[in-house]
This record gives sequence, structure tokens and C-alpha cells, in this order.
Amino acid sequence: MAEPFDTYVDQFQVVMSPWGAVLNFSVTAPKPPAPGQVPAALDVGSLRMSTEHLKALVFIARRQVLQVEKAAALSHPVAIEVLNQLGISPEDWDTFWR
Repeated sequence: MAEPFDTYVDQFQVVMSPWGAVLNFSVTAPKPPAPGQVPAALDVGSLRMSTEHLKALVFIARRQVLQVEKAAALSHPVAIEVLNQLGISPEDWDTFWR
């Protein structure tokens, strides 16, 4: 059995197949890259699960974010630049978070 971990991540990747999903987590390297280079990412870990488990996780996480934002009367907006990098239209984003 893998050792439990508690860490910060600022990058993720989702890999899907008909048989399941893998969530890969990374953190940006602390030293800036050389000019013109892409910042290095340090692997933190991977979580493997069934597609059904991933769907349940996404549903529950969304519901909890909405509950916390409503209870605190606040919103955690995501910058349009981030959405653009992820290939998510503002309309799709808004529809998901309604």
C-alpha cells in the first residue's frame, strides 16, 4: 500500500481510458527557468481510480465548492487567461458552475 501524502500542487493532468482514470499532480519547480524555457514541473504523485469513482469525486467536489461559496457569500473566480490555457470557454465554465 502506498504511503499517504499531504502536499501542495499547482499542476494536474487527467488521463482517461475506457478502463479508468489517472490524476497526475505536479508542482512548479522553485527556480525560474532560463529565458525562453518552460518552467520545470516536479512530479508529486498519481491517483488511479475507476471512471465511476472520478465522476463521483467531481460531482461531490463541485457541490461542496458551491456550498462553501454560498455559505460565505463569496466567489472564487478563475482568470480568463487560465480558462483560455485550459481550452474552456467562459460560457462552458459558467454553465458548469451554475
